Amino acid sequence: MKYISIDKKDFWHSVPAESGTYTIIALLDSKKPIALNRVGGIDKDGILYFGKTGNIRARLRMLWRTIQNDYKANAHPFGKRYKEFAILRKLFPISSLVVIFNIDKNPESAESKLIKDYVKTFGEVPPFNSAIPKK
Repeated sequence: MKYISIDKKDFWHSVPAESGTYTIIALLDSKKPIALNRVGGIDKDGILYFGKTGNIRARLRMLWRTIQNDYKANAHPFGKRYKEFAILRKLFPISSLVVIFNIDKNPESAESKLIKDYVKTFGEVPPFNSAIPKK
């Protein structure tokens, strides 16, 4: 699995402009995922957020813009919450954030499965996701 660091401008150029899902993960010392305490156990994969999109490159570009202090963009839920709460930036510095992605023709269904599987394992959604999908 190849992690793509999101702290560098233009990181999204290495991502395809196709539909799919992406996962935002926090790493410790840029090497291994941070273990996160969850209701149902410890998430050793450091998963902070699952997302879906019709264009992975464009969505990750919006994520990057949203987490930047000098941009007014707030169109990405992870980025909006990340920028809004200083404690989140302290716990998960931008240098610790990476993304992985999967190309999928049906990103809605794929994201729903990722979140539901996470909930089955840990009893709650990832920290930056807001709800369990209904589908």
